[in-house]
Amino acid sequence: MLKKYSEHILTEKKDMKAEKSGIEEKIIKLLTDKPEVKSSGNWPDAKCIYGLANIKKYVGGDSQKVDQVFQDMRTEKGNKISSIKVKNVKYGETYPYFYHTDHTSKEEAEECKKKMEASQKPVEKKDIKTRELPPERKVGKKKEVVAKPRLPRKPREKKAVTEGDLKTKAKAVIKRKRG
Repeated sequence: MLKKYSEHILTEKKDMKAEKSGIEEKIIKLLTDKPEVKSSGNWPDAKCIYGLANIKKYVGGDSQKVDQVFQDMRTEKGNKISSIKVKNVKYGETYPYFYHTDHTSKEEAEECKKKMEASQKPVEKKDIKTRELPPERKVGKKKEVVAKPRLPRKPREKKAVTEGDLKTKAKAVIKRKRG
């Protein structure tokens, strides 16, 4: 069955609104219930305050849509979502973590920040091992080589140029020019 383009756009818009409201509800539930969200690798586990990656992991689904809905929630009037910077020890930089001001106070967010920073493993610096040298080798004695005295060169003797030599040289030059 074929649909008109305008009908298609209207149904898509309705579906998007429903999907966005579902994502928004999950984000608000995360910020109000404050469950612990496990992080991977070098990132601290989040509880009470959440990074954008933690929010996307909790909500699931398409991360671009979650990102767009979250940014829309932050820019709305009557914005209740605040952020705090948490330092990641592994990377040596601070990253924003978000919380809902109605359910989490600024002091509580500071406490969570301190817990997150303390829970991170300190960066281990790799020890550079010095290279061990092999035991010294026994080197045989060098034989002394006696240099032979060089005789002075004899100067070349110049031959007298004969008439026959000149004729053969002239013939060779003529052949080259004709060739």
